Amino acid sequence: MRPTSCTAPGAAAAWGDDTHHAEPGSFGGIGTLGLRRNGELLGETGRPSGVFEVPAEAGTYRLEQNTMKIGSKVWARSPSVNSVWEFTSKLDENVYSQGIPILFPRYDLPEDGLKTLAATDGRHIGLTVTGHAGHTPAALTSARLSYSYDGGTTWTEARVSQQGGRWTATVNHAGATGEQVTLKTELTDARGDSVTQTVVRAYDVR
Repeated sequence: MRPTSCTAPGAAAAWGDDTHHAEPGSFGGIGTLGLRRNGELLGETGRPSGVFEVPAEAGTYRLEQNTMKIGSKVWARSPSVNSVWEFTSKLDENVYSQGIPILFPRYDLPEDGLKTLAATDGRHIGLTVTGHAGHTPAALTSARLSYSYDGGTTWTEARVSQQGGRWTATVNHAGATGEQVTLKTELTDARGDSVTQTVVRAYDVR
């Protein structure tokens, strides 16, 4: 059985019959990437990108990526992101091109274009996912969102609701003018694939 491959999520990619390849990152980006299968380390890099071989046999995987942006005021928002993906994978010989089941969090944030939110209660953040390399995620079955004003030392868990397949977190920022908000999101789909993402200074409160 031929192996497939797993790559770090990225903005650009070129696809082949047996291999997915991506080189994420941009000027000023540093970080790390590591992949484990059934608890055993398959590979790691000293940068937030890389290509790892995924065996054809069934396995449980944990992919962790840390990214940091340095050297420019452009990166005042979201300067550091930690993403942990957990998923199962097995080669399907009946599929011509098979995507690795990695979930990308998507946030519907009511920000003003400068990544700031008003200092009021009851702000809604929509939570969805998309898939990597042609993978179509299953429906989300659970969603959690927590926010922190101290870079992740202490957290407040947001109220999360689900209606018609749409998940929404409610955050309360009354009296928090000037605070920098770190977000931690935990999403799981019906196949059991999940992502936990922590975004430092995702937005500021104005």
